Order: sequence, then structure tokens, then C-alpha cells
Amino acid sequence: MFCKKCGSHLPEDARFCQNCGAAVDDVPPEQSQSQPYVQQNQAPTSQTENGIAIVGFVFSFIIAIVGLICSIVGYNNSKKGAPYGGLAMAGIVISIVSMVLALIIIIVVSTTYHPPLYYYYY
Repeated sequence: MFCKKCGSHLPEDARFCQNCGAAVDDVPPEQSQSQPYVQQNQAPTSQTENGIAIVGFVFSFIIAIVGLICSIVGYNNSKKGAPYGGLAMAGIVISIVSMVLALIIIIVVSTTYHPPLYYYYY
């Protein structure tokens, strides 16, 4: 086998020319022939922004139901390749825990508060 750039003789298993340093093949060695060639600076098209996951996480502390809805949408986006799937899952968990705690507080307060049976009139 010979180098395409300088013409020097190369071993059959060579990846680069020992004389000039040129690559023997046009396809990079780390990519197999079954995978299509992807440029290094090209971003994958399936990975989009997932700001709704961040919004869901923040709202899970403020308004739990809004945080739950936004976090579920963000988690579904992360299944399609968008980032922040863990943040969306944390928003879902925090929203559910917040709503359960609010429900417990409402039940406890409503069952323990008894208004007076009589009123004082002066």
C-alpha cells in the first residue's frame, strides 16, 4: 500500500503515513462502516432545548400543580432526546410531595379547628 499524498510505501495495517503523517483512509478509524458519517461540529437534531423542564422544577416549589404539568411535559421531551430529564423528574416528585403535604395540612387544620358554640354579646 502506498500513501496518497507522498507516495511512500506503507504497511497494510497503517492508518497514517510514517513519512508525511497523512491519513490513509478518508473515513476516520473510530467510525465503523455501518454508521453514517457525521461532522464533528454538527449538533444532533433530536436534542432540542428543554426549558419547560426548568420551569417545571422552579414552579414545583411555588405552585405545585403548574410545576407538575410543566415537569411532565419536560420529562416527555427528555424521552425524545432533550436534556434535563433528571430535573424534570425532580420537579414531578417535588410537586407531588408538595401537593400531598398541602392536602394533609388542609385535612388536619379543618378537623382540629372548632368554632365556639356560643358568642358573647355585650
